[in-house]
Amino acid sequence: MDWALVKIISLSLLFPGGGQLYLKQNRGYVFASAEIASWIGYAFFKLEEKNLKYKSYTFASKYADADLTRRDEAYWDAVERYRNYEEYLEDLWRKARYFYPDDPLKQEEYVKQNLISGEWNWINDDKWFKFQDIRADMRRMGNFALITLGVMGLNRLISAIDAIVTYKALKKKNTKGVGFYIEPCEKGFSVCLYYKF
Repeated sequence: MDWALVKIISLSLLFPGGGQLYLKQNRGYVFASAEIASWIGYAFFKLEEKNLKYKSYTFASKYADADLTRRDEAYWDAVERYRNYEEYLEDLWRKARYFYPDDPLKQEEYVKQNLISGEWNWINDDKWFKFQDIRADMRRMGNFALITLGVMGLNRLISAIDAIVTYKALKKKNTKGVGFYIEPCEKGFSVCLYYKF
């Protein structure tokens, strides 16, 4: 087993650019910079998501008399979807009648199993729509944070592949004899012929 290659791959996966910097390749700084920028972006999006979540809680508490102490998302989803608690209950019973049209006991059981406790009542539609906008922005920040995590994973993968290619190219370049190797360059890749004794 080539332990040097294992070390280079491990460095690249742990911190992108680490393998390249170990091989004294300056493009390692590009991968490292992308990693740092991704972490900053992730922290920003998660902080914004958290701030918007608490902003939505206080907004609903002020304009819909919602329960500020609640932290279960099912409650806040209902506050977002329905103008008031009565509207929510009506819809829940409507669903129960749809699923169990000829069975009042099953309908009641369905409502009991899916019922969310708590009261709210939006003072007007403008405030309700504003709350929906805040919640949509909150989810958008959460999605951006997830995308940033994906970018971090992709950066690690590309860094590891690049480090493997670079390591093999450098190893071949330093091998005695006649042959060729492919080397990454600014405009893509270059094919080099070597002759070494």
